[in-house]
Amino acid sequence: MGSISQGSAAVHRLDSGEWSVGPGPPWSLNPPGELGRNLVVADDTVVPPAWRSAPRITIDVTALTDPRHRTATLSGLAERRIAAVIVVEESASMVISGQGSSSASYRPLRAASGSMADLERLQWLIWSNAIDLRPGRLGWWALERAVQLGGRLPTPTEEVTSVAKGDICIPDGRWCWIDAGPPRLVVIDGADVISGVALEHGSLEPSRPGPARAELSAAQRAAVEEPSGTVRVIAPAGSGKTRVLTERARHLIEVWRVPASAITMLAFNRRARDELVGRTADLPGLQIRTLNSIALAIINGAAPFAPRHDQRATIGEERSGALLRDAISSVARQAVTDEMIQTYREAFVRIRLRMRDPQEVAEQFSERAPSLMRVWVRYRAALERNGVVDFDGQIHLALEVLTEDPTAREVAQRSCRLLLVDEFQDLTPAHMALIQLLAGPAGSIYGVGDDDQTIYGYAGARPDWLIAPEAFDTTTASTTIRRHQLDVNHRCPSPVVSAVSALLANNRHRAPKQIISSARPPTDISGGGLEVICSSDPVADTVAAVADAVDAGIPPASIAVLARVNALLVPVHLELAAAGIAVNAPSSVDFSVHRVIASIRAWWTMSMARPGALVDPADLAAILADPKRRSPRTVGPEIDTASIGVITGVRGASGAGLSARPGRVGDLRIRDLCALSGSVPERLGHVTATLRSARGAIADGATVLQWLEVIGECGGGIGESSSTILPPEHDHLTAIRQIAARAPTPSEFGGVIDAVGGLASTDSGVVLSTIHRVKGLEWPMVVVHQADALRMPHRLADDVEEERRIFHVGLTRSVERCVVVTGADPSPFIAELGIDNP
Repeated sequence: MGSISQGSAAVHRLDSGEWSVGPGPPWSLNPPGELGRNLVVADDTVVPPAWRSAPRITIDVTALTDPRHRTATLSGLAERRIAAVIVVEESASMVISGQGSSSASYRPLRAASGSMADLERLQWLIWSNAIDLRPGRLGWWALERAVQLGGRLPTPTEEVTSVAKGDICIPDGRWCWIDAGPPRLVVIDGADVISGVALEHGSLEPSRPGPARAELSAAQRAAVEEPSGTVRVIAPAGSGKTRVLTERARHLIEVWRVPASAITMLAFNRRARDELVGRTADLPGLQIRTLNSIALAIINGAAPFAPRHDQRATIGEERSGALLRDAISSVARQAVTDEMIQTYREAFVRIRLRMRDPQEVAEQFSERAPSLMRVWVRYRAALERNGVVDFDGQIHLALEVLTEDPTAREVAQRSCRLLLVDEFQDLTPAHMALIQLLAGPAGSIYGVGDDDQTIYGYAGARPDWLIAPEAFDTTTASTTIRRHQLDVNHRCPSPVVSAVSALLANNRHRAPKQIISSARPPTDISGGGLEVICSSDPVADTVAAVADAVDAGIPPASIAVLARVNALLVPVHLELAAAGIAVNAPSSVDFSVHRVIASIRAWWTMSMARPGALVDPADLAAILADPKRRSPRTVGPEIDTASIGVITGVRGASGAGLSARPGRVGDLRIRDLCALSGSVPERLGHVTATLRSARGAIADGATVLQWLEVIGECGGGIGESSSTILPPEHDHLTAIRQIAARAPTPSEFGGVIDAVGGLASTDSGVVLSTIHRVKGLEWPMVVVHQADALRMPHRLADDVEEERRIFHVGLTRSVERCVVVTGADPSPFIAELGIDNP
């Protein structure tokens, strides 16, 4: 005869197979069906009456070899709250051990999505919400935890007389049932329910079912009050995504009565995190982090995560670039350029964020990034040696910690039982793997995002996280992912909402949705709504639109000018500054240090110099580092080392006196450089011939544009057909041409280029930004600049649907007015907006 005992209490199984109450309070063996409570029994056990018709699931050695089938079955039953009898055969009991523990260790991740070990998931499904009736192993962690926290079991009299209506009596005298299944809100008429998550975090507080307190639309309320823990909320632009996320956190704490310590909110960046913090200031203890900050906390073992001896400091792009340069230099046979560093970084993104096999990536980058595997190993070793980690490395290293260390994983999962994740569509495979590891088999993922705003495909982000349930959740106990959709755009003017709805209808890979515009008051901005301007001078049109708005009394900070790439914003910045309009564009300095711009600046310096002036070695190096685009397909070489050798190590070539000191041009003068020919390498010979032609063109009165044609920096020009094969630097060259059009003579051009590096930026100015940088932001007036056939879709992009989504993100940053400036060759997306006479 077996028994379950707690102190002097016991429930006995008689030889007849019936159950009777012995001296002392027993566990309830007749719980409400809504709890879906399981029994774990030995293979010869006769179960109590309440489970006699329950499905039986056998866990044997075969099931442990491939646990996916049993896991799927138990997940489905847990989702439908169907109790099961789990028969654990003796042969499997040594592996399936512990009650709710995470004892399985798995390394590396078996799939790019970061799927959990099936064995760990099976363990949780067996033990979390089940009473163990096996002889000698009797117990249930949830009830034991409730007693530790001060709960009281029913006495035999209370049980027999039905006074007890629950598993436990909490100190205020209420009887409560315990639900230790997947996180959810269980409502039982006339009874209180305590969740397993609450018990785990030291609370005996039962849930208090009721509505959310905030004013919400019907769709928002349904999403906030969803009783399941694993949810995907599709939230189109302007539909109140952040409000739903923060009110969900409030609902979990105030209605579900989940301790704040069990909830973690994850934001995509610090700006979004700060907004979440500001909106939940009344919820103390709520953990709100960015994906990278939680990764770093795991790496360093900061509370509430498991302590660790290995500590890493985060380094920025400059220092990581220096370490990467050293790693490349140790294996490369040529000088390391910024472009080379960027190429290796691109490869590392595929390894770390897209979770691609390093050897596979090395093969793909064999020409652009030679010896990638050796550089990868040396770079990682340098990071470890210096006790640092770079930005993407935080995610990568956190995944290693969680997959290799079961204790670190279990502690992390305890504080992330309920995960609320913002911008779900922007997650890369590595981000998703981190989230799934944190949620664990007992956790839940409440993801909010918009598949129509997936714009980070280069890093592996994809709309499938929201579109396909199997992509959204591969690890938690839930098999049915609840789906909610917000359908009202509360931000944009109705013409914009109608236009983007027509635009996005051309994408095939998206969740079906209907987006409607909320009733909005009349606009305060003249010409509110949506306007498309097509002309041959997009810079002038954009600046005019901004200037007119400022003249009408709109504060500059209420206006944003958005472009597909940063380079195209520099001419706009120059023109706005010339017009006396304040600008907020701190990234303009990036333009002035770009290799192409440095090369053009060097050409200008040498073209304008006196014949007897000394050649600046930095200018010559900048020109040699920038391949001449005699063929539009030409990309390399990076630096002509043979030509550098002539300059730094040879005397007397073509009569020129050259210094033998490394890295110095010495007494080489402009006239001598122009005279070099024949005995110098072809690359340097081409430079000298071009310099002669450029100086001659200036002497003949050439315009800046004509001079640019001579040095080969034409860049195609405004209005050029999108079918033309163009160099990778075309966007920068287009910006140079736009700047040059406003500096007619070469003598003026150098000053304009120099002015770019000194452009002022202020927080109170017109915002100039790429579309990628403004996700989640909004302004009363938005100008989408140069939406032409070369930029939207961008000529280098291979995913037209993502390009359409990028255009949509730009349009939907507007609250009152959106102006689209196209240039002479409009984007094909303009016709898809469905507006009259664009």
